[in-house]
Amino acid sequence: MQRGEQRAEAAAERLRMRVAQLLRDRLPGAAVTIERGGIAIEGRAIEARRDADPALRWIAGELR
Repeated sequence: MQRGEQRAEAAAERLRMRVAQLLRDRLPGAAVTIERGGIAIEGRAIEARRDADPALRWIAGELR
């Protein structure tokens, strides 16, 4: 891997870590993990909370 690619991957990993922490802070009780270069959000009734919870609406809006 070339140096530029290494820097880009390191920056992307830092961003994933930062976003995951923000999600943990906004979604108490949800499990937020970094998997295969992405971020997974899991938890009890997370699907049911999506429409009622402003934090989840915000996340869903950002992902569109």
